[in-house]
Amino acid sequence: MKNAKHFATLLALLASISFAQEESRHYTAGAVGAYYAPLGSLADRYQPTFGGAVSFGIEEEGAVYWVGKVEYFKFTEIVDQEKSIEAEIKGETRTMTVPLDGPAMELEAAGAGVQGRYAFLDAGSIRGVGTFGFGFYYWENYRGAYYDSVRVDTSGLGDTQTVWTFTVPANEQIDWSGGFDLGVDVEANAFGPVWIVVGAQYRLIVGELWPALALDIENVSGMQMVRAHAGVAVRW
Repeated sequence: MKNAKHFATLLALLASISFAQEESRHYTAGAVGAYYAPLGSLADRYQPTFGGAVSFGIEEEGAVYWVGKVEYFKFTEIVDQEKSIEAEIKGETRTMTVPLDGPAMELEAAGAGVQGRYAFLDAGSIRGVGTFGFGFYYWENYRGAYYDSVRVDTSGLGDTQTVWTFTVPANEQIDWSGGFDLGVDVEANAFGPVWIVVGAQYRLIVGELWPALALDIENVSGMQMVRAHAGVAVRW
């Protein structure tokens, strides 16, 4: 009888531990819209753009938990480009900066990976969550062909001459690269299992975009950006 009582007590204890673990564990799924702002040399090529991401995982309260994520964005708007050239005007060599009408460029990326999350602040309906993640990105960078020339009045008499011409062929890069991100989210409970999420992340994709030196477009070694995002998450 004593052994039976001890066994029953042990089963009850294990059941209570298991129940407590289940109570502290939640499934979580979310979707965000995001604003991507390039940093460093990437900001010399592209203007900010929009994209989005979805995630799914199992949250363990009071511990670091992991979610899977899928993400997509595409840069299409370029920064105004200009070129420095030298020309002899009235017998004097001068350096001029001329605007360029192009070239057309775009950078498209889709990524998948995992993200570690930890609630460093939990005030019931408001949570602060630190995030760090890594994964792989499939990306394509396209630069269109560009042809141009510059004519200058070299004599000051209204007679223009071509002082500079160039031809830059089209270029396309397609590759897979690793990447990581680091950031913070603020979550506010809207109702029931639904939470509003806002946050920001620093992101680096370990890839190289080739230069176009004829256009004074420098090499990009590491695609850096800041992502600000807002969306919803469901925890149950």
